[in-house]
This record gives sequence, structure tokens and C-alpha cells, in this order.
Amino acid sequence: MRYLTATAALAIVPAIHAPASAAREAPQFEVAPDWVVARDVAEPVDQNQPDSVQLLLDDEQVRYFDDYRHRYLRRAFRIGNSDGLSAATLTMEWDPETEELLVHKVIQTRADGTTVDLLEDGQDFTLMRRERELEKATLNGRLTALLQPEGVEVGDTIEYEISIVSRHDVHGGHASDLYGFRDAGVHGRRHLRLTVPADRDVAIKAWPHSPDYDRRRDGDTTVFEWSYGELDDLTPPEWASNRYTTHRLVEVSDFEDWAGVADSLRQHFIDTAVIEPGSRLEAEVDAIAAATDDPVRRAEMALALVEDRVRYVNMALGVGGFVPVDAETTWKRRYGDCKGNTVLLWAMLNRLGVSSVPMLVNAGGDDSIGEGLPMLAHFNHVLLRAEIDGKHYWLDGTRTGDLRLAHLQVPGVDYALPLIENAELIRVVQPPAQVPTEHVSMTIDYRDGLLAPADIEMDVIFHGSLATTIERNWERSRDEFEKKVAEGFEADHVFTAAGGTAVLGGRQFDEEAGTLAIRFDIQTERPALSELWLEAAKNPSFWQAEPRTASQGDFNRDAPFRMRHPQYELQEVTILLPEENPDIVRVMVGEARYELNGRVYEREVEHMEDKVVVTTHWYTTTDKLDYDEVISTRDEAERLNRDTGNIIYAAWNVTPDEIDPLLDHAEWLDTRELAPGEERDDVLIDRFRHQAALALHRTGDKARAAELFDRLVAEARDAHDYDLLCWDKAVSGLALDRAVSECDKAVELGRTGSTLESRALLRLRQHDYDGAIADYEAAMELFDEEHEAAYSLYGRALALSMLGRSGEALGDFDTALHRMPRVDAMFASYKLDLDLSPEVETRMARRPDASGTSGGAH
Repeated sequence: MRYLTATAALAIVPAIHAPASAAREAPQFEVAPDWVVARDVAEPVDQNQPDSVQLLLDDEQVRYFDDYRHRYLRRAFRIGNSDGLSAATLTMEWDPETEELLVHKVIQTRADGTTVDLLEDGQDFTLMRRERELEKATLNGRLTALLQPEGVEVGDTIEYEISIVSRHDVHGGHASDLYGFRDAGVHGRRHLRLTVPADRDVAIKAWPHSPDYDRRRDGDTTVFEWSYGELDDLTPPEWASNRYTTHRLVEVSDFEDWAGVADSLRQHFIDTAVIEPGSRLEAEVDAIAAATDDPVRRAEMALALVEDRVRYVNMALGVGGFVPVDAETTWKRRYGDCKGNTVLLWAMLNRLGVSSVPMLVNAGGDDSIGEGLPMLAHFNHVLLRAEIDGKHYWLDGTRTGDLRLAHLQVPGVDYALPLIENAELIRVVQPPAQVPTEHVSMTIDYRDGLLAPADIEMDVIFHGSLATTIERNWERSRDEFEKKVAEGFEADHVFTAAGGTAVLGGRQFDEEAGTLAIRFDIQTERPALSELWLEAAKNPSFWQAEPRTASQGDFNRDAPFRMRHPQYELQEVTILLPEENPDIVRVMVGEARYELNGRVYEREVEHMEDKVVVTTHWYTTTDKLDYDEVISTRDEAERLNRDTGNIIYAAWNVTPDEIDPLLDHAEWLDTRELAPGEERDDVLIDRFRHQAALALHRTGDKARAAELFDRLVAEARDAHDYDLLCWDKAVSGLALDRAVSECDKAVELGRTGSTLESRALLRLRQHDYDGAIADYEAAMELFDEEHEAAYSLYGRALALSMLGRSGEALGDFDTALHRMPRVDAMFASYKLDLDLSPEVETRMARRPDASGTSGGAH
């Protein structure tokens, strides 16, 4: 029913192309064709709270003739309340190039039962031409006839009958359409009737939950008929593709195969892909031929000519919706749609000796095409696929910024139909991305000390056509980039708390590599600790899908999950360390490679004396994931996601002259004015103070250290506070004599897995292996989930190894690593002085990722 709708005020736009015949430029008035079968209009239903509009009848009857299609539409509805009065405004839309609008009847039945024939009553149509999608660079040339019935009131019924007669060079009389089924409501009726010549071999494809239909022979025609009323609500499966979510849709087609669909357009493209001898276009193409013999370079230059000098305008006018404008006309106009630009590029490549073929596609991707019937309605775009030295390149003349064929990606169109003889539908599979779709490179300069203001350089790197487009429009986009940078950092409380400023620096464009790096220079007035370190390595984030419930899919509930693909995220972080104090950093990221559920995570770490470099890659390998496989790997995804990849700031290793600045920083955090919505992090503040006390103890200032230790103990309120005091000392290996009472107090106030693990680590460091084993075993009994006990399992393995119980240690060792990746390197970062058994040492050395680690529980 796209031809007849309710509407609000309309803008009148001048005509944009030569008019069609006068008969098609205005609606014609005549009786309905005699092949239409009358349907009964349902009686209105009185309701205490009626719908704004009560649908009574929606009847669509389509007859396919040898060279045209006649679509009859009848609709009756009642105005239920004042909100429905606007529905009385009728608009009838058609394309005068290929269609004719016939108006049969418009009747208003008032609430008192009197009937008015609006056509006989002399009420007129307003005729206008409008372009609804000019902002999308689309010209469709459609006309609109508008009728505003007079005197409509609540309770009135409006009934109209119209026909749209379509004559199209491409469609001809083909029965090739899509029909959707919509709910008629509790009181309405819907009817669809298709009539085709009996000698046509018409196929019907009914997608899930479509109403049943009747097929019968009627003289020299075949009739397909659907009648239905209220339909149940349906919820398509979540995270599924069109192939599994399409429903209540019927495809009708008499095309024998996809070759027939291609043949309906192929000759139109061939006839228009012609370069006239002696034309300006011929001169442009010959200049390219003279410049290079390389077919790749020729194709690049031809593509650039179309992308840079022919702007895109969708010419959906009449037959122009399918038939391209010829190459010479598109070049002279310097604008064209996908068909015109493709034909222009095709003509150029043909003359340049580069093999290529036009390919019909659905620009948004639609994997249901492979299950559907052959028809043109599945496609809305056309590309050119070139073949050079056995490699395919997909060229799109409506894009901009494609400088190198090597940078082009396979489009996400799912299927393509080549316009060649004996054509077959082609499945288009996108390979993993070769260049990042998101790429950030960051250098954090802490060479002046971790308590000095941070100096950060961040490059956001764009690739391919996006890089070229941004570079070409830099002067216009620069302000927008600066605004986004400012907004991004203003939203970061840690950054703004440190008095950070971010300015747009330089940019570097590499045309050959197809990259544009935009530099942002970031400085802070105060130290920006903790969170910056935690974010220095991107963590795994494998999807953990829950089984679909009835509310998440009424059909195809086990459909494959569709994921965004191809995606490739690259993050490169370099942390420059203080030359005199590199031990200030404890690296807990490590090398890793995981592959699960169509995603690959790779992490590389270089930990040198003067810097740490962490590089993480995230990329997808497919766009669909088997439902049962994803559900079955939920636990594995959760396990891999526990590789948190943190880098820890070991503040107890600060130099003596940094201890007071560390205390000043804690004091500032404790007294600074908070941003709206921000909460003070008392735990972080106390830990900075405790780290300063440990640093004083380490550097020999035992008196000041004791004073600060005593203050923190006096301020400790619960098991959590005592636990942190215990844990920091156990990890650093400092002030262990004080840690004993604090660990015992933490367990006394709250016997939890955390407090027991803290005391176990202290006992492990003090070589009390039996005590460590007892605490680790007690902690394991308190955890609800198996993976929570991985840390205790590994700690117990170390203690067992030190007691010579290597067999038991190896069992714990393997189980712990299975439950929590990198738990071994987490313990290694504590730098425990343990003489492990040879068997355990050998097992650790054989692990391919033995140097890696994950984040800790504390």
C-alpha cells in the first residue's frame, strides 16, 4: 500500500525531468476493471476506547498481463477518535514515466449512515510533484495526488478504490514481486489476490508464518489468493540475519532462474557502456592508456576519474530505476547514480583492456537472497567486479577516496548477480580485514617519574578510502575532530581530575599505504595514575550468548548468530619508564593468542628496562556463528575473558624524592572537588598512602613509615581495610612482621576467600608452606564459582612443590591455568623467593606463553 497513505503537509517541488504523456501526468477516473472480485467490508466494532483508525478492509488484487501489471487497491477504514482524523487525508503516489493512476471510487459514510460519493460531490485532487529524498541525493520523479475530504468527523468511514497500471521495459509482464502480510486487527480483513496467465510457470516462496493461500485455475489464468484477519505478534530471533528473521513475506516470480533475471538487464548495460569516437570521454581514457601499461594502475586511474569527477545522484526516475543512463551522458552531466557510474567505469575499463563485469547486489547485505526466488526486487545497487591477474577487485563508482585497488575490501553484500550470459547467483564471502577498522597508537611518557604530570601522544589512524576522504576534507572536518577530542576527555574523570588538556596536533597522510594518522597531544597538570595503567592493554571480550527464550524469538530460535564482520581493532601502547627506576612497573599482560566464536585475540608484550610496549589485535573471521557452538562455549569465553591484561603501578618502589609527592597526591585526591556524578575513591587514596609507607620502610625511614602504618591501622574499619594492608605487604614483601597481625585481623573480622588468600600469600612468602596450604584450601571452600578458586589452586601448587609433593602440585598447576589464563605469571610478578621442584620448573618452561600473566583477584 505504498501508493496510498495518510500524510501531513507536503512541500511542492518543481518538476525535475521531462514530463511523460499527459494521460499519466494526472489521475484518470474510471470504473474498476471487470476482473476484480468484490470483497465484503467488515462491520465497524464499537469499543469503549476505540483505535484511532479501525481497518475494515484492505484488498489488493494484482493481474499480470503479457507486457504490463495492473494493481487494484481497495481500502476501507473508520475514524475511531480524534487522533485518527488526519488519516482521512488521502495521498496517491505514482511514477508517470512508467505508471498510470486510475481512481475508481472515494466514498465517505458518515456516522449517521448517510453516504457521500466524493468524486461526484465535486471534491478535487491537488496534484504535486515532490522529492522526498533529496537529502539522500535521490531523484524519483514521482507525482502525488492529494484529496482532503470535507467535513470528516469521528465515526465516519472512508472507502476508496484505485489502480496502478505499470508498463516497464525491464519488468514487462513478469510476475515478480514481494508481498508482506500485516495485522488486520481484531475487526479488520485483509485480502491479496494474484492472477497470472495459466501458461506462466509461477513459483511461490512463503516465508515463516505467512498466511495460507489458495491456488486454483480460473479459465486461462491461475489465481493465488490469501485472506486473513488478526495476526499474532511475532518476535524474530535476536542477533540473527535476514535469512532467519524474514517472516510473513511471500515472493512471487515467474523467472525460470537467475540467468533470466540477469538477461532482463544485461543488454541495457551493454548498450549504454559505449564511448563515442572523438568524444572528450575517449580523450580522458586514452590519456590513462598513454600514462601506464599496468592494468592495476589503469583501473585505479579510471576509478579515481569516476569517483573524483562524477558526483553521485540516485536517478530513480521511471525506467531509470533499473536502466542505466549511457556512459557519455553521465560524463557530460558529471553526475550519475550507481548504474550510470558503473556503466561509465565499465566502458572505460573495456577500452583500457581491463576485464570486469557489472554485479547486481543488495548494498545493505541480505543473506535471504540465496533462499529466495529469482527476481530483480532483491537488488538495490550495482558494482563492478574487475579481474586482474586472477584476483578480483570490487569497484564502486559512487564512493570516494579509493586510491589503490590493494586497499579495497570485499563488500558485505552476501550475494551478487553478474550481468553475463548464463548467470548464476554468487555467494560473496568477506575475508578477515587486512587493515584495522579501529587503530589507536599511544605513547605515555613517564621518564620524569610516575608522579610527574603525564605527557601522552595518541595517534588515531584511519585506513583506505576513509583516510583519503578525511585528508581531502581536513579543513572542514578539523573543528569537528577537535570538538570530539575535547568531549571525550571531558567525560573521563581520571583525566579531568588530573587537570588534563588535549589538543589536536599534526597529521600524516601516506597515500601509498592508504593511512592517515592524526596526532593528539595530551598533558596533565597532576599525575594520572592507576586507570591509565589498567587500560594500557586491551582485554579479551569474547561473546557469551545466553540461550534464546520465547521472548527473544518465536521462530528459528536456533538460528546462527550474525556478527559484525570484518572487524579489526589494533591498539599499540608504549609506556616510557623512568630510567633510574624501571621496577616501578609490574607487567601483568603477557603474550597471548585466543580464537573463539569467530574472533581472534592476540597480544604481544615487550618489557624492556626503559619501556613497556603492549600491542593487541582483535579481528573477526566470519559473520555467522553456529548457535549450539556459541551456547556450548559460554564457559570457555568466560574463562578467556578473565585474562584481564593489567599493568600494575608498584608504587612502593618509588625513589625517595617521590615519596612526599605520592603522599601529596593522595591528600589532593582526598580533598579535591568532585565532578558531577563522581564518587571519591577512598580505597585508592588509602592504598596510595600505604604504598608511600611501604616506600618509606624500603628506603630506611622506618620512623615515618611506622607513623603512617599506625595511622592506617587506626583508621581501618572492617575486614576489607585490614585485607588491603595485609595484601600490599604480602605482594611487596615489605614490613612482613606488621602484616601478620593485619592478616589475622582481616580473617577474624571476615573469613572470606579474599582475606584467606592474602594471608596465604604472606605465609608462602614467609616459607610457612603448611600454613599457606591450609589457608588456600579454606579459601577454595568459600568460592561459589570454580574459576574463583584458580588463584588459590596455583598458590597451593607452589606450596606443594616446595614441600616436595610435585605430583599433587602439577595437578593443581594445570587446573588453575585452565580456569584462569596467566595466573602463573601473576604469581611471578610477586617475585617470590621459591625454589620450585624441577618438574614444576620444566612444566612452566614448556608453556608457550609462560611469560604471560593475567590480572589478579586483589
